[in-house]
Amino acid sequence: MSSLPENKLKTHVQSNVLGFEDIISNGDGDFCTAPTHGTNSSTSTPNQKHVLKTTTIIHGADNSWRSQSEKTTLLSPSICDKCGECESCEKRKRRVYHKKQGTGESRKDASSNITSPFQPDFFQSSSAKTNKQSKWETVRAITETLIREKDMLIERQKLKRLQLEQRIRDLESKLRKITIAQVSQGHGEASTNESNQLEKEEESYRRLMSSTKLLTDTNSVAKVMFEKSQLERQLGEAEHKIAELKCLVLTQKSDMQQQLEYYKKLLNLTEEHAELNSKLTRANEELNICKEHTDRLIDERSGLEEECQRLNDELGESNEQIVQLLGQVSLLQRELSSWEQKEMLRDTTTPDDIIRLKEQQLELHSDYEDLKKVSDSKQQEFDTAVSTFENRLSELTSRLENSELLLQTAEEEAAEKDQEMNNRMETIDRLKAENEALKEKSAADREKVETAEEIVSDRTCRLEQTLIEEIVFCTSSLECLLEMYNNPRDLDISEMLSCRPTPVTISSPREYVSVLEQQNSTLKSMGEKIEKLRQFLIDKHADEMAASGHIDCSTQ
Repeated sequence: MSSLPENKLKTHVQSNVLGFEDIISNGDGDFCTAPTHGTNSSTSTPNQKHVLKTTTIIHGADNSWRSQSEKTTLLSPSICDKCGECESCEKRKRRVYHKKQGTGESRKDASSNITSPFQPDFFQSSSAKTNKQSKWETVRAITETLIREKDMLIERQKLKRLQLEQRIRDLESKLRKITIAQVSQGHGEASTNESNQLEKEEESYRRLMSSTKLLTDTNSVAKVMFEKSQLERQLGEAEHKIAELKCLVLTQKSDMQQQLEYYKKLLNLTEEHAELNSKLTRANEELNICKEHTDRLIDERSGLEEECQRLNDELGESNEQIVQLLGQVSLLQRELSSWEQKEMLRDTTTPDDIIRLKEQQLELHSDYEDLKKVSDSKQQEFDTAVSTFENRLSELTSRLENSELLLQTAEEEAAEKDQEMNNRMETIDRLKAENEALKEKSAADREKVETAEEIVSDRTCRLEQTLIEEIVFCTSSLECLLEMYNNPRDLDISEMLSCRPTPVTISSPREYVSVLEQQNSTLKSMGEKIEKLRQFLIDKHADEMAASGHIDCSTQ
């Protein structure tokens, strides 16, 4: 199936991922060349330089710029211009290959921890453990790192391209000098034939170098575009994670706002309840004060009524005494008048008796005046006490009525506040029940969404794995057929029938990612090989038409 041994062919097929076909460069800057498949090396002379088909391995001083999908391309050489020992070259290249492959795998593992598509909960788990600022700082640092890595890749690719172009120009100048020296040393017809053959080989070499340069530029651009697409994909994944994180933060923010509003409302209700309780306490205290004042006024009223009753009794007694005194005075006056009449009738009356009677009359009159004054003073005191009592009674009555009105108003306000408080407590209980129901519903919906996402993700993963397995099988079959067609020997039907790759099974997400990267590189390499095959068929068809004489056509 191939001119290479089976183990070397496997090494070539496994390592030829990026498909850069240019100059083979090992780690220390030495260049090893391999002959073109299909070129008859036995026809070349010792003084002639073999025109060799080479494959580029770009390897810098450090491996920091390599992406996670890059692997080293190695061919098993048959001739080494440097040392002439194929086995040592092969061992050295294998050591370089394993070293680079290990570095690429380690970097791939390190980068897969950041941008693996099978880690959708990376930012969610970190958001549950860290605060918001650390999340945004982490995402921003990842984005800046990807951008810097992309810029470094582009700059290194440009530098490597310039170095390779300079090396190609140096090799062309060396080859031109060797050719001129060979032509100057030749003589006669043999030297002319050799010079013509050298000119043809130089022309073919120039075409090969121009095509190699074009392929190098194309592959470099393709690699840069591939790395750019990888970085854009990683940046897109990071932006997608940022968008998901923003949605999560907005959702949490809305939930926190709702909870904050609920707690604010509950706090306001609690403050209003405390204020109403304080008002009710003050109203109860005022009511107790009013009750005490009313009791005191009632006691004072009863005391005043007792005093008024006592004064009425004293006034009655004074009136009785006055009446008795008036009766005695009238009786004495009647007795005096009767006695005067009797004395006037009698001549035996003495002046001493008259004087004594007059003195008695004056004493009685003075007593009467004194009693009258006492009665008037008592009457005035009684009238004053009655008016004072009535005024005090009216004042106490008005105050009692006002206190009763205030008490009734306070009782009504307290009843209204109690009713309002009961309504608010019922509202709070209802809101709590609704909140619990909404939380349960949200948890149930979240579980349903997670279950649906798991089902969809599992189904999508199975479909993707099946698709990738089919693509791997088809690309491997096509690659085997292309390798067989590119070989310069006769094709065997048995080999064509037996050229079937084994199906690939994917068992882990990391293997899935590695298979995807390998297939991307393999598809690019196959595209280049198909383009070469198309160019070969066109050239062959043009040569056949030119050889048959139907049309004058030169190889493009």
